[in-house]
Amino acid sequence: MALLYALQPIVVIEEGQTFSNDLLIKNTGDTLIVIDSIKPAASYPGILFTPEFSGSLRPNEQQTLRIKMIADDALMRSAIRQYEYHVHYSENGIAKISQANFSIVRPTANYIVMGTSSGEAYFNPSVSENRISLFVENPGYDSRHIVLKYQLLPGEYLNTAIQQESVLLAPKERKLIQIPLVTRTKNAYYPDYSLSVSAYEQGSTKVISSTVIPVRTLAEKRNMSYNPAGNMYKNYLELQFNRSNQSNEFIQLRSNFERKMGAGKVMEFNTTADYFTNYSFLNLYDTWLSFQTPKTFSRVGNINAQGYDMNIAGRGALFQYKPTTKTQLEVLGTHNSFLLYSSSTNLANPGYSIGTKLDHRISNTKTMSASYVFNQNNFTGVQSHLATLSMPLVNDSVHSLMLEGGGSTSEGIHQRKNIPEVQWVYLIA
Repeated sequence: MALLYALQPIVVIEEGQTFSNDLLIKNTGDTLIVIDSIKPAASYPGILFTPEFSGSLRPNEQQTLRIKMIADDALMRSAIRQYEYHVHYSENGIAKISQANFSIVRPTANYIVMGTSSGEAYFNPSVSENRISLFVENPGYDSRHIVLKYQLLPGEYLNTAIQQESVLLAPKERKLIQIPLVTRTKNAYYPDYSLSVSAYEQGSTKVISSTVIPVRTLAEKRNMSYNPAGNMYKNYLELQFNRSNQSNEFIQLRSNFERKMGAGKVMEFNTTADYFTNYSFLNLYDTWLSFQTPKTFSRVGNINAQGYDMNIAGRGALFQYKPTTKTQLEVLGTHNSFLLYSSSTNLANPGYSIGTKLDHRISNTKTMSASYVFNQNNFTGVQSHLATLSMPLVNDSVHSLMLEGGGSTSEGIHQRKNIPEVQWVYLIA
């Protein structure tokens, strides 16, 4: 009896590389056997050499034969996962067949390649139809059924006609996807956009690939600096020119510098300046210098206070001190004009604010807070005193119960006529 088997039952292949496997024929019987031929069961792709052997094997005698193959494009694209070989032999004059097989494992690509030909896309407000051409490519040799989800930002004026679609990709297939754009509202000045594309396997919530495509607006009235928020990056310098029309041009400078001064000590400087070329006006804002240690934090320049029942934003100074890991004390004073400097001579004096706040963390989910603010508003001619206290009672994943109380008084600056006003507020959420 002839026994035929592969020495490697599983062979891992790589594209373009040759590989081999050994077939072993052994006579496990007590009589002589005669080998007629060894052949693959079908016409498999990638086979370079199949050895020919014919002869006899005595009992317990064996013969090793090597198969040479190459992982060419036909093999990589083929749906065949298992190779089978047959040995034809005769024993005591009776023709018999023995078989052996081995499996091949291709490398898998767990991602999808997405993008545009130029790395960006374009939107023309003067035409009725706009489309973004997106290339989606399957780099692997397995068919993929994916779902593409789109999000266009900012979304106030422009959006994609569809938010998601399904795409079926064959092995190594590259498809061109057309994403139509629709205008939600008309806009006088057009910003640039960004299209976020995420790819998911069909029926799964796990992202396998994602990309962000800049969408440039092809219009003269173009708003380059759409986002007026503060700087979000560290250690950078940005200079941009903005032009909405011939009478409105300005140059904007944004920069940030951060440096570690030692163990737990950080110094940071941030600035933003706008220069209006038509009027030779210079505005300086979002500019501050801060210094942080493990127990203190101080800032001079533009201040945006958080956690008060009154909006406090302007230019001034802020100081925070942490006597313990659970307690923080804050003191600040601001002039209620956010422009740190302006070459314009018609700036008004809006007033000033002085505040202090104490936060004490009772547990990981409970923080008690007490604050006091004095504010003088020169526009309304009123001085105000405001004190608040908040005490969390219950705060877990199901319930949130908080007790808040506050008192305030106001009086006119010129008349000095007291207008007493006391408010107590109890909130249950």
